[in-house]
Amino acid sequence: MYRILASFLLLPLLTVGQVNPAYDPDFNGDGCNTVSDLIPFLGVFGACDDTPTPWACGDTLVYGETSYATVAIGDQCWFKKNLATLVYTNGDSIPTGLDDASWTATTEGAMAIYGDDESGYCSTGAPGINPCVQELSLQLYGRIYNGHAVLDERGLCPTGWHVPTDEDWMELETMAGVPTNELIDWDNRGEASGYWPFTSGAGSALKASVGWMGWDGPGNGHDALDLSLLPGGYRSGVNGYFYNVTYDGWWWSSSPLGVNVIYRYIGGSQTGIGRNYNDGNPGFSIRCIKSP
Repeated sequence: MYRILASFLLLPLLTVGQVNPAYDPDFNGDGCNTVSDLIPFLGVFGACDDTPTPWACGDTLVYGETSYATVAIGDQCWFKKNLATLVYTNGDSIPTGLDDASWTATTEGAMAIYGDDESGYCSTGAPGINPCVQELSLQLYGRIYNGHAVLDERGLCPTGWHVPTDEDWMELETMAGVPTNELIDWDNRGEASGYWPFTSGAGSALKASVGWMGWDGPGNGHDALDLSLLPGGYRSGVNGYFYNVTYDGWWWSSSPLGVNVIYRYIGGSQTGIGRNYNDGNPGFSIRCIKSP
């Protein structure tokens, strides 16, 4: 009986030693492997530091089926890629697969991928690139959402995040170089002086350094704030067609203006950033921002 018990006690020690050659069963260092070594060992058995590392801006955030890099800009924290969620924040599905007539007529939230097969027209963008292939479009530009989805109380961004307000955009634009006296203006603000192309201007500070086409040549920015905005085009609220991918980028704010919603616009041939409003029918991109 004693021999059987002794073998049983030694078996775990041999197994541990095989897994971790650095393990020393002589816990107290007296040259003997006895019960005296087992008692202090059991006191620390199972101990480990399993405290999770707190998430911080700059870390990747997984939301739904997509991983989003994040970037801190001043006191703000932004997604570095366009939103691609299939559901509202509460898990409800966002309608998709609308044909052109249904897209222009709906007053409910809806989403699409640039170049959806249901549309009768899709402009293909720059030579050598065909973002009307949905897999490529989704990878580069995420999904586009109508303004009704943006204003839906169920939300689009992860819990603790939101679609940026008009004021959130203005704070970003100030850091990008839009003069204070231009912030509340409509249309293009923070444009570089002189003739395009220039590497200055608020829009150029927000545009990615690759992927932009201007009507007269490359329209890339210098991505000074590391936001890496890309030109995902838009879906028309008038005819449901897809336009201007690789040339223009359009992003919603979550701020209503009467029956309209305020948005931002950057063109490949401009160095500023536009501010304007439209009804809820067009399909634009979305960048999420962390809530205070």
